[in-house]
Parts: sequence; structure tokens; C-alpha cells
Amino acid sequence: MAAYIRGIAVDYHNPDGWWVMNPLLEVPNVSDLDEYPVEVVLADEPGVVNVKASAHDGSSVALTWDVTAGSARICWKRADDVQWIVEREGLSKISVREERDRIEFWIWSGGYGFRGELVVRIGKHVYISDVLLRV
Repeated sequence: MAAYIRGIAVDYHNPDGWWVMNPLLEVPNVSDLDEYPVEVVLADEPGVVNVKASAHDGSSVALTWDVTAGSARICWKRADDVQWIVEREGLSKISVREERDRIEFWIWSGGYGFRGELVVRIGKHVYISDVLLRV
């Protein structure tokens, strides 16, 4: 059972019957992203950040996270055509990395008996891996 109190997700997993907030979403420090070939835009709303990376084939991928809501959205575009959009909630961690001449967005989620890992690699092309497992 879950509830939303003033936009903050809470889980009813406490054995004493208390509503318990999900752990805070761990995200990259925005200043650390300066060393990567990405475009970073801070939203007017606190805790909302948009990170955009471009592939060599002209595609672009935008990752937007909201720390308060514990959520993220990924939008992959080729030219102006949207190829894929996914939104995730109940996140535990988001990572932005540079590996072997590509940018990688890693998103970990969990809760309600599931664990997930969404990885988007942006280099010559865009590669997406999305796994959701029952635990």
C-alpha cells in the first residue's frame, strides 16, 4: 500500500504501522557534470535537473530527474522525432558517467517487491537496457 502526502511518496512497510518515506534519491552533483560532454539545465523547481547528451548519429537523449518526487524521465529523439520516452518512480539512485567515449545514464529503482535498472548509453548510437525483476 502506498500513499502520497504533499507530493512525497511514502510506503506502508513499517511494522509498527507508521507511514515511512522512501529513502532520498541519490543523484549526481550538478557541478561534477561539468567535466562531461552534456548540457545541464536546472529547472525553476528545486531538485529538478535536465541532462542532455548527443549521439554521433544525431540522436539526443534527455534525462530529467526530480529529487523530491524520486522520479525520472528519459526522452530519446532522432532529429525532432521522439523515438522513446520512459518515466520511472520509486528511484533509489541516478548516475551519469562517461565510459569509452560515450555518456551513460544509469537509473536504479525498487519497491513493492521489484528492483529495476535502466541504462541508456549515448555514443555512436543510442543503446537502452531496461530490466525489472521481482525480488
